[in-house]
Amino acid sequence: MSIKKILFFFINILISVLILEIILQLYYKLSAGDYLINRANLPLYESNKTCCWKLKKNLDISHKTSEFNYNIYTNNLSQRIQNKSFNQFEMKDGKTVLFMGPSFGFGWGVDYEKSYSKLIGDHYLENDFKNIINASVPGHLPSQQLCWYLQEGFKLNPDVIIHTLTSKLQLYIPDNINFENPQFCKELCGNTKVNKKGFLTTTGSNFITNPKFFLKNSALIFYSWYSFTKIQSYFISNDKIIKSATGLEFHDLKNYSDINHEKKYKNYINLIKNKNNKTKVIFLFIPDSYNIHLSDRARWSHQNIDFESSLTGYKKNIDKLSESYNFVDTYPHLAKISKSKRLYYYVDTHFNETGNQITFDIFHEYCKQNNCF
Repeated sequence: MSIKKILFFFINILISVLILEIILQLYYKLSAGDYLINRANLPLYESNKTCCWKLKKNLDISHKTSEFNYNIYTNNLSQRIQNKSFNQFEMKDGKTVLFMGPSFGFGWGVDYEKSYSKLIGDHYLENDFKNIINASVPGHLPSQQLCWYLQEGFKLNPDVIIHTLTSKLQLYIPDNINFENPQFCKELCGNTKVNKKGFLTTTGSNFITNPKFFLKNSALIFYSWYSFTKIQSYFISNDKIIKSATGLEFHDLKNYSDINHEKKYKNYINLIKNKNNKTKVIFLFIPDSYNIHLSDRARWSHQNIDFESSLTGYKKNIDKLSESYNFVDTYPHLAKISKSKRLYYYVDTHFNETGNQITFDIFHEYCKQNNCF
């Protein structure tokens, strides 16, 4: 075979792949209502010197993917609200509850009235609270939220803070760090910044210089990955699922790092109390989707996650943390309900409407047995 024929052959393959990529990109756009590249990153943000980025003020934007379609509105304080009629926030005389946390607390994937933060907020309104403020920001670490609170948020003088935590219960609060030092908080940003259009970007996050960025946003790769993992999930044996669901791996602690979680939580509480000693802090723990819907572990197989270690870490620390702090543990009930109901989106991995409702129910039940006010 001549060089020309070989070259012609590869050019035809390349053209075919490009045509298929374009067709699949258009298919995603037509079926989901937005481009594939926008499924996990939206122009929601503006730079902020205390916490790297925050939500823009007075947002009115829709978020459409193959799994959901919802609207995002924010008020004059950059906090998520139910609709545009609430876009001017004014503090009222009376008690205040402040929500802090990442995208779960923000209500990613659902209209705000369906989020557990809104449902919990309504519960506080029914109990004589006058101000419900959601300062949760997608992508924020607890340390970023703490930077914001200690420099700006404390001025809201909250009576109750409800802080959503995910994954292994880790607060990531460094020792002997001055969170009121703008330089430290600036360093938390790392390579992430907000571009002119309001998107979160990282160094090299473009199709040309970052192959991973290209692969993540290729429709051909996306649909191939989705099909493969869905098929793979069906072949996860029932025996494996049953064994994992019993929690046997909770008792194997040898591979879990000895992070002093209790000390991190104590540091966090002390920093909050230093601003207002009367503020009550309630931690709300949300487990990863793959520890609730165990067949979803196929979706994460490309990242080599130690699934058992994450559950081990949870079990090792949850009892002690629950005894020492106001701690709402959603894991046991979510795991039970997941046997009959879908609680998380498969691709997006955030709560669907059912997951949000069940989380509110868990919180409400906790408040019946504990003082949340």
